[in-house]
Amino acid sequence: DLLIGALTKALKELPETTRAVVLQGEGTSFCAGGDLEWMRRAAEYTEEQNEQDALRLAELFETIAEHRALIVARVQGHAFGGGAGLVAACDVAVCAEDTLFSFSEVKLGLVAATISRYVVPKIGQGHARALCSTGEVFGAADSLRIGLVHQVAPLAEFDAAIGKKL
Repeated sequence: DLLIGALTKALKELPETTRAVVLQGEGTSFCAGGDLEWMRRAAEYTEEQNEQDALRLAELFETIAEHRALIVARVQGHAFGGGAGLVAACDVAVCAEDTLFSFSEVKLGLVAATISRYVVPKIGQGHARALCSTGEVFGAADSLRIGLVHQVAPLAEFDAAIGKKL
């Protein structure tokens, strides 16, 4: 929840002259999805509290998708759940060859509702229905084939590939 607020705030406060932003994870993964401890606590939230959480997440995705600057996802490691949704919301996405993706919310008994607004237009209804209902893990080649990412690059050429998109 803190990351969602901080990222939304940072994007909204970028100078008007910002032309591009590279969104990347720290460490070995782009984004492994929601914090499971936070999700367990959220199960005890009231309906209103859960609605507010969903609205904060929706605001982040809308901020990314509608931003005046080009938002480029630099995807490595894992992009699961909301992390895969972040990739879908970005203008351009480049991933490393060994990146794994999953719309894994279903495995927690959740529907990928908030991210579906960005996932469905990006990869199409057929792929979205199959992947969001199974939580299947898929690799970089499949993410390129379905249109979730725009380029797959070897790790040694990863940053150069990102640079060409800017």
